[in-house]
Amino acid sequence: SDYTMRNDQTRLRQGRCELEDGRRVKYLLHRRQRDPVYLVRFKGPDGKRKEISTKESDVRRAHSAAVRKMYLEFGNYEPAAPVEVPLFSKRPLGWDDATTLLSLLMRMSGLQSGTIEGYTIAVRALKRVFPETHGPAEITKEMAEIFRDRRIAAGSSERTVQSNLMTLSSIYSKWWGGNCGMLDSDPFAGVKVLVANGVRLDEPSVTRM
Repeated sequence: SDYTMRNDQTRLRQGRCELEDGRRVKYLLHRRQRDPVYLVRFKGPDGKRKEISTKESDVRRAHSAAVRKMYLEFGNYEPAAPVEVPLFSKRPLGWDDATTLLSLLMRMSGLQSGTIEGYTIAVRALKRVFPETHGPAEITKEMAEIFRDRRIAAGSSERTVQSNLMTLSSIYSKWWGGNCGMLDSDPFAGVKVLVANGVRLDEPSVTRM
């Protein structure tokens, strides 16, 4: 529902910065209309509200940038190691929740609805091939190869199937992996389609399934 989606968006943009003295300062990321980068809003050391640009348009990188800037604002040393922001736990998500999360992250990154629909169609196609699975974390590299072979056996062209594989690899590595940390591996990495002459196809566009 719209109410649930708004709550999910708020949760994605909230965070806590733990300072060296143990204090935890709440903050909120937000974007102004037509501005692609996130601002971080929090109460400064003087108790007054502050708002600083993270200079990041990706929500996960914006969280990391927000924490670094807050460290400096409160007189702490900047963390030497990259800040890990646990936006989501590593608990496995079911297909429906994972697809909703994918759409939410893409909308927050400014992708158009048609592009997002192409990605969600890819997820639904994968789910149809493996109806016994409960979520994306159960897909293995062997299953990714089975998906490829079944798509070709069903009559899809090699170029279309290669585009499907690249779409799913992007979903696993970038969106469910890098952008929210839900998954650690991409089962579609390196899974390719070989045409008759042995040439590997490479088609980056999202193809409807």
